[in-house]
Amino acid sequence: MATNSITGRFRDIEVSFSANGQRILMSLENLEAHERRVRVMYQRLPISGRANWTDFHLTDEKQSAVMPTDVMQAYRLTFFVDDYEPISTHIEKIVEELERLKSEMPEPEPEPIAPVEANQAPVEAEEAHLADVPQDDDALPEHDEEEETQPNLSQLGAAEDVQESEPPAGPVKPVLPPAPQIQPPAAASEALPAKPAIMNRLDAIPETNFGFQLTIPSLPPSAIAARKKAQTAVGISTTASATAMQKGGVFGNLANALRLSAGGRRNKAYYREEAERVQNELHDRIAKLEKDYEEGCGLVLEKWDAETLSQEETAVFLLNLMVNEIAAWRKEAKPEALAETLADIEARLKQTLKQTRGASVPSPTVFAAGPIADNERDLEKIRNDCNGYIQKFTQKLANLEKKHAAKVEMLPFKKFLVEFVRDVLFVSVAKSTHPEPMPKRLNWFLELMDYEVMPIEMGVTKVSSPHHKLKGARASEFENGTILEVVTPGLQSKDGQRVVQAAIVIQSQ
Repeated sequence: MATNSITGRFRDIEVSFSANGQRILMSLENLEAHERRVRVMYQRLPISGRANWTDFHLTDEKQSAVMPTDVMQAYRLTFFVDDYEPISTHIEKIVEELERLKSEMPEPEPEPIAPVEANQAPVEAEEAHLADVPQDDDALPEHDEEEETQPNLSQLGAAEDVQESEPPAGPVKPVLPPAPQIQPPAAASEALPAKPAIMNRLDAIPETNFGFQLTIPSLPPSAIAARKKAQTAVGISTTASATAMQKGGVFGNLANALRLSAGGRRNKAYYREEAERVQNELHDRIAKLEKDYEEGCGLVLEKWDAETLSQEETAVFLLNLMVNEIAAWRKEAKPEALAETLADIEARLKQTLKQTRGASVPSPTVFAAGPIADNERDLEKIRNDCNGYIQKFTQKLANLEKKHAAKVEMLPFKKFLVEFVRDVLFVSVAKSTHPEPMPKRLNWFLELMDYEVMPIEMGVTKVSSPHHKLKGARASEFENGTILEVVTPGLQSKDGQRVVQAAIVIQSQ
């Protein structure tokens, strides 16, 4: 182990932190024979909630990640290994120890500066030329024209090794070497390059991109269907009750309540057994609500009005909507590759919502059904009490979501939302559905960021930069220079003024 690093071990995983210039490099090594998953979160302040940083799928190779500034300045780092209880460490102590080790190391001798050749352009002039290049393109994902660079979803969480870049040839004054770059592992050099996980590489995008106001333009199809179902159920219940009263009259309904029929009155044993069945069904429903909540399933927050919510509450509301929409989409998704992709995304979103909620899951109060049922009237009262209790407990969970909203930090959430829509969902759905058109159900997620799929008409739309990146050309009956095939769809702002991801296309010639 290097002298300017500190190391520790937990859950049969070795973690080390080493100073790399002004940055800190964290490395994890799996000491077990089987694959492990490690999710890393950070806590900005002692009283604030946790925010996702990155996650690793550890095999038999050491994997590394460079700490972004947000994490280096945070209070605590927490590791979630598989399904074990989390383990935390204070970042300040790590930084202090690395500073101490750094101060004890001898200072390296300065390297000789290479003289500037007569035909060598001054570095200042080269830097001035580079400064003229628009910087907005740096935030756009790059596509390799030689081969498709869209990753499988299974690669989204792949860890990345760190490789230092050598400093360029020195001018008259020394130039600091560039910051270390994240490179794919050598073993996977032939595979498609790995993309970050849902909350990974959050420092890769300029901060100025996240000043937008978080809004929910419309409800997704799953939320609209859930609200219609709830309204229909209430309407049917009211109509059925009124119809029964009109049909049977007072005495008819009284006889029905007492279960008077030609066969005689039902005995008390029936009503008591039925009452017990209703209460057992209540306990099963409560247990399912608790389990779903603990596992990060979304709530149907039908009474929440997006217009009246704070930004933090909007974030929690949106996360619940996203989980429910992905789950509903997965159930009807075709082809099978898309369903599998959505299942993986759903699991990741649930994990994010689960960690946003924390460990404080409310315990239901003891339900007392009242007197034992001796007749239909008693049984109906128990049914109503059980239904009322379910509604109260569901509302209790909804109120708790608003309390969890106080822990949400908006900048990390906005970073998460941008990368989830742009780098995870859009990329994964495009790969799973190719060559079919993009599913319409994706549009709701794109609207959250004011995005749209780049419109392309085969044989009509001409290849143009920066909207399209050319992968090749083929002879066809279409006009020369028009798009013959879309290899990977593009993404742009709705007004068409900003390219988010260039489309990879094949040109007609």
